[in-house]
Amino acid sequence: RQMCIETVILLVLTVLIAPEIALEKHLERRCPYARSISFVSDRRKITLDPAEISYVESNDSEVWIHTAGGLAYRTKTRISQWETQLDSRFLRIHRSFIVNTARIDRCCPAHVEIGGMTIEISRKYREAARRRLTEQAANANSAHSRRHAADRRESVAQIVCHLAGRTPHRGVDPLLDLGRQTGA
Repeated sequence: RQMCIETVILLVLTVLIAPEIALEKHLERRCPYARSISFVSDRRKITLDPAEISYVESNDSEVWIHTAGGLAYRTKTRISQWETQLDSRFLRIHRSFIVNTARIDRCCPAHVEIGGMTIEISRKYREAARRRLTEQAANANSAHSRRHAADRRESVAQIVCHLAGRTPHRGVDPLLDLGRQTGA
């Protein structure tokens, strides 16, 4: 009898909690990054889009948030806390630096450059940074290649249509449309 009550309670909790967990996971997939992050800087509440953060720098007891717009905000929040608050776009490369990987202008084995600032990758973080940045570059190249393949296909299709004396129809793949028009 006791086991039946526990089973019923467990089922009720599952029914109540499971949809919430599913919704949370769905929202994370649709919008994986936070739209804003808030913190206190010089007794003022600051709210930023994390995408605007170029890097986070720890300097003694202060942490500086540097933005793409050239602004810097001082905060007392420790860099380790920033590391847990920031999303997967950010990478710890030094005990004093977390960088926004989307803002890296140039990457070398020993340092990265962001907005004219050269930031050393320390030995402790070098292997993890190398793996992550290599993976990110491969993903970017793949997306870049897919975009260029679509552009090349469109260019070839326009040339073929022009040579065949046809006008490509908007919203229709010109090569497929040309095949239909010529009976191929």
